[in-house]
Amino acid sequence: MNCPQQVRIYRPVRYLLDGMAKSGISEIAIGAVLVYLGYRLVSGALSRRKSLPLPPSPKGAVPLLGHALILPQKNEWKVYDRWCKDLGTDVVCLTAAGTTLIVLANCQAAFDLLEQRSAIYSGRARMPMVNELMGWGFNLTFMDYGERWRRSRKLVHHAFHPTVISKYHSLQLRVARDLLHKLRDTQDIMADIRHWAGDSIISITYGLPVKSRNDPYLELSEAAVAPIVPATRPGAFLVDMFPILRYVPEWFPGAGFQKKAREWRGLQEEMLNRPFNDMRVGLDGGTGKSCFASEHLANANGGAAEEQFIKEVSGALYQEHPEIVKRAQEEIDSVTGTTRLPDFGDEDAMPYTMACVKEGLRIWSFAPLEDDEYKGYRIPNGSVVMANIWAILHDEAVFPDPFTFKPDRFLTEDPAVHNQFTAVFGFGRRICPARFLALSSTWAAIATILAVFKVMKAVDENGKVIEPHYRFVPSLLLLPESFPCAFKVRSEAAQRLLDEVPKP
Repeated sequence: MNCPQQVRIYRPVRYLLDGMAKSGISEIAIGAVLVYLGYRLVSGALSRRKSLPLPPSPKGAVPLLGHALILPQKNEWKVYDRWCKDLGTDVVCLTAAGTTLIVLANCQAAFDLLEQRSAIYSGRARMPMVNELMGWGFNLTFMDYGERWRRSRKLVHHAFHPTVISKYHSLQLRVARDLLHKLRDTQDIMADIRHWAGDSIISITYGLPVKSRNDPYLELSEAAVAPIVPATRPGAFLVDMFPILRYVPEWFPGAGFQKKAREWRGLQEEMLNRPFNDMRVGLDGGTGKSCFASEHLANANGGAAEEQFIKEVSGALYQEHPEIVKRAQEEIDSVTGTTRLPDFGDEDAMPYTMACVKEGLRIWSFAPLEDDEYKGYRIPNGSVVMANIWAILHDEAVFPDPFTFKPDRFLTEDPAVHNQFTAVFGFGRRICPARFLALSSTWAAIATILAVFKVMKAVDENGKVIEPHYRFVPSLLLLPESFPCAFKVRSEAAQRLLDEVPKP
C-alpha cells in the first residue's frame, strides 16, 4: 500500500536523528525532539479536522437558538428522515441552544460510527435535569461511559446471555400463559401487554409476585418513568443548557424546575427502593425466590456500597393480516398437535412464528468522547449522535415495501436483512444487553396467543366493525395507543388448552 504522506514525514525525521546521534547529542535531546514532532503531528491533524465542515443542516436555524424552533415535537423519526432525504445525505446536523445533534439516517452510517468507532461513541450527554436532579444517573440508558457503566453492563450481560436465560424459561411461559386469560376479556389491550412485560421484569429481577390488576410495583414504575419523556425533550429545561442552574434553590423565582425535579426524584427513588427492599424482606424471612437481584446480592462482598450498586442495576432493568396469522397458527399446530401449548423446545421448529416477531419489531418500531470526522464532515466533541432506528428499519434497499407486514423477509438467507434487524436493539457498546431475553419472551407470548386465539377486529354496540388505528403515544419508545380488538378461542381443542392454564 502506498503511503506517500508517511514517507514525507518519517524520512526527514530519520535523517535528523542520524545526524544528532553522530554529533553526540544526548538521548534526552533526541527524546525532546520526538515529543515536539509528535505534538506537531497530532496538533496538525486536529487542526485539519476542526477545519472540516459540519454535516448538512436543514434551513430554519436562528442565532443563539439554532434549530430549536423547528425541532419536531412528535414523529421526530419521520421528520429527521425527510430532512436527510431532502438534503441528499445520510448524516444531518442540528443545533439547539449550544447542543449539536447528529442524526444518522442509515445502517451504514450507524455501523461506521457506533460500531466501528464505539470507543468514542459510547458516551452520553450530561442531561443535568434527568441524571442529576431527577436521579436517573444510575440507569444504563442515561449513564455516561466509564467504569461504573462497564460494571453495570457486565452484570446485566452475564445475567441475560443466551447461554444463561434458559433458567428464566419457565417464568416466561407462565407470564405468557397468564396473558391468555387477560386477553380473552380484554378491555384495554395495551394495559394487558404492559402488565405482561412488567410481570416478566418484576419476576425476573426481584422474584416478587405481581397482582393481575392494579399492581403497586407496575403502577409505581409507570408513574416514575412518565416524567422522563418531557424531561428529555431538547430545550425543555434551561438547566440542561446552563448546568450551573442546578444549584439554584427551589424558592428562587423561575426555579420551578427544582420542584418538579424533587417530586419526580421521589418517584424514582421509591421505584428503586420499594421492590428491592421487599425482596430483601422475603430473603430474610425465607420466603424470597431466586432472582437477578438476590443471586448477585449473594455474591456481593463489598458491603453497603456493593448492595447499592446491585440495587441500581436491578432498578434499571425494571390484526390486518389474517393470512399471516393463519400460516403461523398452522405452523404452531403442526408442532404441538393442538394437544399442548408451545414451549421453548419448539422455538427452532417454528421459524415463521419467530419471523412474525422480528417483522413486528421491525415495522413498528450516542455522544462522542472526542472530535471525529466522517465522510469529510466534522463531528464536534460533545455532540449528541443518534441513529434513526425507524429509518434504518424502513430502508427500501434492504426491506422492499417496508411498510407492509411481511414475515417471509426473515426466512431468506440475505445477510443484510438479518444484520440490519439488530438495529432494533441499538449499536456498539450501547446495544441492549438483555436483547436475547426480550426476543425470547416476545416469541413465547406470540406463540402462546396464536395457539389459542383468533385475533379479530372488534365490533361496536351496533355490530359495526371497528377499524384499528395506528396512532402512537409520546414516549421514549414507539408505543401504540390502545385500540379495540377481540380474541376468540380458535377451537374446542384450544379451549381445552386454555382451561388447563391456571388463572393468575
